[in-house]
Amino acid sequence: MIFNMKKIAEWFVEAGWSNQVYDDIDINMSDLPFSRYVKVPISFMNYLKFFRIAESSDSKSWFILYDDFMSNQESGLRWNEFEIISFDSAEGDEEWISEIRDFWDRYLPFVISVRNGYEYWAIDTHSVEGTIVNGCEPEFENATEVAESFEDFFDGLIQGNIFI
Repeated sequence: MIFNMKKIAEWFVEAGWSNQVYDDIDINMSDLPFSRYVKVPISFMNYLKFFRIAESSDSKSWFILYDDFMSNQESGLRWNEFEIISFDSAEGDEEWISEIRDFWDRYLPFVISVRNGYEYWAIDTHSVEGTIVNGCEPEFENATEVAESFEDFFDGLIQGNIFI
């Protein structure tokens, strides 16, 4: 699939998702908190420049977008909420905290869902194509591969092979 933002926007509409695109935005992508990641796919960065909002009609699933990554909010679910929850669960166990940090240094979350408990989809920033994984509570760091790339993830959504 050629990564086509308009086709993705059409899928959002067909699937009943709310979505808004930026009209004219001048954002500095270097401000994003991505320095910990080895490789963030260009298609994902372009996606962040295009979509302002992408949320399911029941507000139980949403894509983490530019404003979410830039927010310092303390209420609601932050873009790295599951990492924070895992750190809290580790209760000071330094070895466990190190394992959690290593995991989240590799995986960049881009979708959060609370439809069936806490769940996320993330990009493997150490893989060549940016493999997409899915994980859920209670062990967020136990993730399963669902697509070979960010582009393949959207192809799976559009084809009805991936559900969020």
